Amino acid sequence: MEPNVRFWITERQSFIQRFLQWTELLDPTNLVLSIEKIEKSRQLLLTNEDASRGDLEDKRIQEAWKRSLSTVHPDSSRLIPGPFRPAALLPFTAPTLFLSMLPVKNLKSMILPQASFYTYSTVFNIVNGNASYDRRAYESLLLGAGVIVSSTFLGLFPRLLQVRLSMSSILSRNVIPVFILAQLSGMNVIASRSLEPVRGIEVMDREGNVIGYSRKAGTKLQAISRLTVSPHDRCLVWNVLPSTQDKWREAGLALLTPKHTRLSHHSFLLGAVKDTATSRVVLFGTSAFIPEVFAYFFKRTQFFLQNPWSLWTLKLSCTILVMGLMVPVSFSVFPQIGRIQCSELEKEIQSATEETELFYNRGV
Repeated sequence: MEPNVRFWITERQSFIQRFLQWTELLDPTNLVLSIEKIEKSRQLLLTNEDASRGDLEDKRIQEAWKRSLSTVHPDSSRLIPGPFRPAALLPFTAPTLFLSMLPVKNLKSMILPQASFYTYSTVFNIVNGNASYDRRAYESLLLGAGVIVSSTFLGLFPRLLQVRLSMSSILSRNVIPVFILAQLSGMNVIASRSLEPVRGIEVMDREGNVIGYSRKAGTKLQAISRLTVSPHDRCLVWNVLPSTQDKWREAGLALLTPKHTRLSHHSFLLGAVKDTATSRVVLFGTSAFIPEVFAYFFKRTQFFLQNPWSLWTLKLSCTILVMGLMVPVSFSVFPQIGRIQCSELEKEIQSATEETELFYNRGV
């Protein structure tokens, strides 16, 4: 069983517990961990399946969980590239967010900050989204390019109007850009992860096993972790571990997921993506709004009149501080592994399992 999946399923944490958990996972040192250290931590967790986060007596277990949860994708069991790990969100987006909210002098000065912000956000959302569905590299590339271009254009549009129409009111200069940036951040998540509702995502039982089947696997029964017969006796259905799936792919076997094991319930899937989108709206909306409020009152102080340059120092510092607090808050609003009652899903899914509660990776 994938250790990260096991952790998020078994550790039923409250919002406060998740917040404290994320403050550890967002440690910047997790961006520079060596592959060797991560592999040792993963091996320790795999050989200690009963190890939980509450094992305070064993600091090695605690450090292993921290390394695994912060660097490995729970769906694919693969390393998340360093620049797109959760701990990288703050250092990469805070500067571009600050530059995106600077007063507009000309349109050219706004293109690079906006493009940089939405490029990173799009790639981050794709990399940290649900990875259980089938997708090709060119599909992710084309989707990401389209989302980046559209998000950048929509982000520049209000700024273009501000320059063309010479609007200088507080509403047009401060409030509207913050509102649009927050909404576009949420739309960026929905657009960049739009393949999830279309393709469907895998669900797991409480043991973390994913249901799947292969027509050619009759000769590979030794690789099956648990074999059962479907309720309608139409096909063999088994729970396949990620490591087994990789071996089958290397052997050239087609891994097909039966229709009733994929969530094709679009409203449910859109709700799952919408949760992440909501957290992004809160994250970037708050991080852009609070510095503007501080700057509004700071401009009326005597210190600002004597030191006008201090405004940008204040806004940058405020942006970093607010984002430093809001990143773990936004990640903690919803648990990474979502739960759903089997009775709420399609009849095909209900007839395929005796479990009353199923699990899926919500993504970051």
